[in-house]
Amino acid sequence: MPVLSLETIHCYETEDRRYDDCRLDITSDSEPTYSLRRNMYEDGRWEVERAVSFNDSVTLVLWDEDRRRDDRLGTVQIDTRSTSGQARFTLDGAHYELDYQVSTDDRNAQEITWDGLRRSGNRGVWPQFGYETIKRQLEARVANPYTIDQAQAPLCGPTVAVFELARTNPNRYLQLARELFETGYLPLIGNTIEVPEGLREDATGGGMAEIDWMFAATLRNDANALLRVRSDLLGGVRGATLSGAMQDWSRQLLGMTRVEDISTETGGELDAIRRAGEVVANGGHAFLQVEARPLLRNGSDRLHYDHWLPLLSEPGIRGNQIAFATYSWGESICVDVDLDTFRDSFHGVIIASRT
Repeated sequence: MPVLSLETIHCYETEDRRYDDCRLDITSDSEPTYSLRRNMYEDGRWEVERAVSFNDSVTLVLWDEDRRRDDRLGTVQIDTRSTSGQARFTLDGAHYELDYQVSTDDRNAQEITWDGLRRSGNRGVWPQFGYETIKRQLEARVANPYTIDQAQAPLCGPTVAVFELARTNPNRYLQLARELFETGYLPLIGNTIEVPEGLREDATGGGMAEIDWMFAATLRNDANALLRVRSDLLGGVRGATLSGAMQDWSRQLLGMTRVEDISTETGGELDAIRRAGEVVANGGHAFLQVEARPLLRNGSDRLHYDHWLPLLSEPGIRGNQIAFATYSWGESICVDVDLDTFRDSFHGVIIASRT
C-alpha cells in the first residue's frame, strides 16, 4: 500500500510573534483525523518521523493553536501520484515547509505504525513509566483489547471508550498512545489535551496498568472542571463520568460524527437497546449507563448511575429474559437477566456512528 513518510518541518517564519503552537492534522482517506503537536520557533526544525499509510490520498493541515480561534497556516493533499517533495504552508504570514516521501509497503497500516513505535528511542515525558513496559502493554492490548482494565479505579467511562478505540481501530489507538507517552499531548479531534506536569509525574492509581492509566486519567482529568485526577485521590466526582463526556469522547476519540444521548428514565428501555444494537451491528458504538451490581454481579444493592458498559452485540430477548455481550473490568461479559432487573438497572445510552 502507499505510505507517506513525513520527515522534517522547517519553520522559516512563524505566524505569531514569539512562537507558534503548531498542530499538524493528518487525515488518511476517510479515517478519523490524527494530529501531531509541537511548539515551533523561527528557524526551528521539527523531526516528525511518522509514516502514514493510505489508499487514495492524505490531507495535511497545519494550524497555529490560539486561545480564541486556531489559525490555519495551510492545507496540502498528497496522493499516489506523488513521490517526494516539499509541502509549503504559507497562510497568515507564516512560512513552513515539510519534507516528505511517498513509497509502497507490503505491510498493513497497523504494522507500519507498530514499526515506528518499536524503533522510537524517545524516553517519553512520564518519568514513572518506562517505554519498554508501555510497548509490552500496547502489544498485549492490540492482540486482546479485553486486557484493558480499570482495576479498582473509578474510571469506567474513559476506560470503556479507550477499549472501544483499541477494539475497533487499533492503528489509531497506537498512534494516540505514542503521542501521549512521548509528548504529553493527547491529540483528539477538535481538542488537543495537554497533560499537566503533576499528572505525568504521578504513579498509577487503583492498580491500573501504566498505559490504561495514562489514557483514562488524561481523559477524565481533562473533562473535570475543577477537581484534578491524582492516583491517591480518585473517589467521588473526580472519577465520575456523565453522559456529556461520553458524547465528547465518541466524537473526539472514536471519530464518530453522529452522537445521540437517549434517556430511559421514563421508559423505552427495550426500544433504546434495540436501536443501540442496530448501530453496533453497523459499525457504530453504544455505551449503556447502568447500575453494575444487579446486571453484572447478581446483587440487590444498587448504586444509581454507577457504571458505563459498551454494547458489543445486538440484544437477544426471549420471554422474560434479555441477553447481550459487553465488557468490563478486563473481561468479556454476557449479561443475561430478567427484563424487570434490566429495566430497573438501565438508565440511558449514548449511540454513536459515522453516518
